[in-house]
Amino acid sequence: MKKIIALLLCALLLFGTALADEAPVGKTIIIKGEFGITAKLPEGYTLQVTKISSGAVAGALVSEDPNKPEIWLSVSFSEEFDDKKLNDLTEEEIQLLIAESEELFLHPQHEILETAHGTKLIRIFENSADLSQIDIFTLWNGFFVEVLVTAPEGQLLTEDQLKMVNDLLSDMWMKADDTPVAEGEDPIVILDEYHGEGAEDSWVR
Repeated sequence: MKKIIALLLCALLLFGTALADEAPVGKTIIIKGEFGITAKLPEGYTLQVTKISSGAVAGALVSEDPNKPEIWLSVSFSEEFDDKKLNDLTEEEIQLLIAESEELFLHPQHEILETAHGTKLIRIFENSADLSQIDIFTLWNGFFVEVLVTAPEGQLLTEDQLKMVNDLLSDMWMKADDTPVAEGEDPIVILDEYHGEGAEDSWVR
């Protein structure tokens, strides 16, 4: 339970605030004795948390620009897939995940993709006048990391917007941390830095 809560805190703090009209900035969150997460932030978005519990966190990445899509982010732990990554699953398990996700769409299509660094992703999408939405997710050590992207009303998602979401997942890195925690010390360290790739046990590499 300690590790689950630590990861939820990481996910909550990770996305912070990115100022509009500036290049994306980075955040690194370290949970001493557990792991660290480093990521770039989407330009012009802020995070509004809507739900947090002992096993899940969910929030909306929103922008003041009405032409930018709405982005929902969730991180949730699954005992069924404990310690597994999406790359570890069988074809049958992947197809079951796809079928469950497609139930949320009217006329869904799906793709198996990879981030720029080889993380396998499942993308369920519909891009019509009735619904322009993408559900993209992966699995890391039992945690489902999911991003749901919805176009502004009356618009269709663009390739640039889809690339932004892929970049968000591509530029997220996780690794184990063995820093000891002194008695009474806050184990959470937050840095306005982005360390990029290089962690051997990061994400799915």
